[in-house]
Amino acid sequence: MGKSAVPNLTGLLHKKVAVRIDGGHTLKGLLMGYDAFMNIVLSGTMETNEAQSTAVIRGEFVEDIVPVDEAS
Repeated sequence: MGKSAVPNLTGLLHKKVAVRIDGGHTLKGLLMGYDAFMNIVLSGTMETNEAQSTAVIRGEFVEDIVPVDEAS
């Protein structure tokens, strides 16, 4: 993702999101922060039912970020 393509994720801060990264992996967690390089911090992270406490993901690996329905 180029610098000019970084979306404004302010509305998703402290909300549950799903992040698709390179290799087909999807992580779900609370979006705690991000920067202009699309590096993101997720709290309460889950990947295919494996719990993690916190994940820091380099922006170059992020393919998509979408909000997760609270029922999920």
